[in-house]
Amino acid sequence: MVEGSQANGESLRTLPIPPGYSSLPASTLDASVLDLAHLYAAYANDREAGTHHAPNFADAVRIHRLIDIISKASLTGTRETL
Repeated sequence: MVEGSQANGESLRTLPIPPGYSSLPASTLDASVLDLAHLYAAYANDREAGTHHAPNFADAVRIHRLIDIISKASLTGTRETL
């Protein structure tokens, strides 16, 4: 859910998500399940189109290293560099 407003002082309201941003049918599945479904759809699209837009193992390693750095900074109270 994304909220926003278009004028100063206007209260926030839920903004509709344009249909082009959802490649899966509407569902009541848990968000973690939908995340995985989007990942599989991205892999399928890459395979069909011969592209490499879906995240891969190297992307996962970079994200986990970033999470480790953030965790260390949070635990120690020190500033970490990337």
